[in-house]
Amino acid sequence: MKKLLLLILALTITFTACNNDGIPSKGELQMSEQTQRIINFLNCEYTLLKSTERTPNALYNMWKDLYEQGQSEGFYPLFILTRDGRDFAEQLEYANNHFGTSQDILKTADTLDVFDVFKKYYKDWYDDFATEEGFVSTVNNDNVEVAFRGFGGTDELFVAKIPVDNPWELAAYIPMGGWNECPTPAEQVVVFKHWYENHGAIPVFVTYDTWTLFVSKPITTDEEALVVAKEQLAFCSDLIEPGLGYLASSIKDSSGWGFWWD
Repeated sequence: MKKLLLLILALTITFTACNNDGIPSKGELQMSEQTQRIINFLNCEYTLLKSTERTPNALYNMWKDLYEQGQSEGFYPLFILTRDGRDFAEQLEYANNHFGTSQDILKTADTLDVFDVFKKYYKDWYDDFATEEGFVSTVNNDNVEVAFRGFGGTDELFVAKIPVDNPWELAAYIPMGGWNECPTPAEQVVVFKHWYENHGAIPVFVTYDTWTLFVSKPITTDEEALVVAKEQLAFCSDLIEPGLGYLASSIKDSSGWGFWWD
């Protein structure tokens, strides 16, 4: 009897152990139908995460380790959050039907100019709100984990190893957008490429209606922060309040950029 109990204990420990990446194994957690549909759509290696593994520090370290692994194995890690009441899987299937495969989206992106994209979405009336008032150049944004905050809730979260060559191509592999004022997947690709080449911005989180980018080369001057604030305002009009000055302050020295569309 004692040997049987020890065997059961050993099997339990093995079942909940972490894999080689230091992430809880898939067998430990149950996933919703929507999460399963997203995983089926992506068709790549993934791991579901426990709530205890979702602190900013834990997520940043997890991403950093997977990022380094991906450089030699041909993938970029991406955290994907499934929110109740938002059919992310249906949106991906919609995008696939309307914009084509990831390769189709990348081909479309090759025909686009990033400044034409910014011009397309920047409305003239934004100028009434886009003042520099409220700019505070001394805001402290220099926490490297800022891009990994806000994901410790009860919604399902998993990290996927997306087989792309470049980080901006993540927007083509998991195509959200193309509705309301949210740019199309191809437009997102060209904008993310522009921000990666100029600021080292890498997509790290995506949901039904948000993207979060980790900025490896944070902006250090007021002037550049104001330029990028206008780019971000064009890309995501929901950033318009409380104004350009506040947006620029949040960008300067920050390693995390977040975007949300209604």
